[in-house]
Amino acid sequence: MNLKKHMVLIVGGTISLVLILAALVMLFRFHGAFKKVNSELQSSMNRLTFLHQRDPYPSEANVEQMRKQADLLQGFFTNLYGQLQVGQLEPENMESAQFPLLLERTIRKLLDSSMTANVKLPARFAFGFDRYAKGELPSSSDIPRLVVQVKEVEELCNLLYKSKIGEIVSVTREVFEQGGSMAQPTEPQGGGRRRGMANQSEQNASATAIFPHQPDAGEQAGLYSREHYTLTFASNDSSIREVLNAMARSPLFVVVSNLELDNAGKSVKKGADILPAKAPAPSSSVVAPAGSVPSAVGAKDTAVSREQRIVAGREPVVVKLEVDVYRFAGAQQEEATP
Repeated sequence: MNLKKHMVLIVGGTISLVLILAALVMLFRFHGAFKKVNSELQSSMNRLTFLHQRDPYPSEANVEQMRKQADLLQGFFTNLYGQLQVGQLEPENMESAQFPLLLERTIRKLLDSSMTANVKLPARFAFGFDRYAKGELPSSSDIPRLVVQVKEVEELCNLLYKSKIGEIVSVTREVFEQGGSMAQPTEPQGGGRRRGMANQSEQNASATAIFPHQPDAGEQAGLYSREHYTLTFASNDSSIREVLNAMARSPLFVVVSNLELDNAGKSVKKGADILPAKAPAPSSSVVAPAGSVPSAVGAKDTAVSREQRIVAGREPVVVKLEVDVYRFAGAQQEEATP
């Protein structure tokens, strides 16, 4: 066979074979890509068919209706936040040297109001701001929140005054300042019961310092902020109810988170305290009328007054009241920054 004679055919056939193999490889690859694109197209067509068959169909009119409903919900949300913001206390920017003046004026007003309301206070009481009442200047970045705390403490104490309580034992705020510790309540002058309550308040304050307040999802999202306060005071039952009602009526958004009552200062009356000192032993054969002390046969019944029959409930009670005061941030409200 003469290869030189058929060299052109051999070279041409080889090239054609290589091209055919390359075309087959490319065809196989493009076939895989075509199947993938075709599968996506089929999925999109199925989705389109499903949307066309929905009830109601997502037409332009339906989209516009949903947009109107979203606007209504946004308007409701804005209006609700506007109502929640009514009466809340806003932060203020001021120089570090101005804050002690504000605190001094507030403490003086609270002291004067306590005298007018006949409410006892501990000696040299600073309402939870002892470190600043002693002359320490706050950091400029802490002033806006400190101003809010001062105003809120003033409002809470005024609520206690108006409720006609007998004595404020301590006021504790949440200390957020860097390097600060929980404000220790001032120990009042008086008996051991008050001193014991002050020591208990100090223990609770230390526990709060060890386990600080953790912001929840709403606070982290910037929807609202809250301040935690502990008010310890002595009062009777009617004044305690008035305090709770006053907080519910307050323009501040006050939520009671804990309430503890301590009635250890006076024991409950026993039967011997109600009966007359020389009352004879009652006879089992004689039934005494209601409201009287049974006596021996032939002896005159001794009437017991209503006041004498009351065994407990009118003595002063030491109350530990923990509250959270919320502040709500609106679309047009921005926190004051130094």
